Amino acid sequence: MPEVTTRYKPGTPCWVDLMAKDQQAALDFYRDLFGWQGEVGPPEFGGYAVCSLNGRPVAGIGPAMAAEGSPLRPPSGRPTSPRTTPTPRWRRSPRPAAPP
Repeated sequence: MPEVTTRYKPGTPCWVDLMAKDQQAALDFYRDLFGWQGEVGPPEFGGYAVCSLNGRPVAGIGPAMAAEGSPLRPPSGRPTSPRTTPTPRWRRSPRPAAPP
């Protein structure tokens, strides 16, 4: 895999999340395919694993989950891109000072 050392252009996929029915099998598969390293994460993060390559994070793999009483959805992946729209002004501006 090539290493990106510059900022991603807006709209360029830069991260992928995979929710897999068998998380360990997915971790093993991508380890063998790409050399990614990852372990099932802690329960407080839903077991989400951050995979790395050469010590740098490259993707996330989590267990597929379903709402109680709902069937488990098929494995799904989602690429993520940098923001393509400017941050809203209200998010950029510091909070106004409290009135005296």
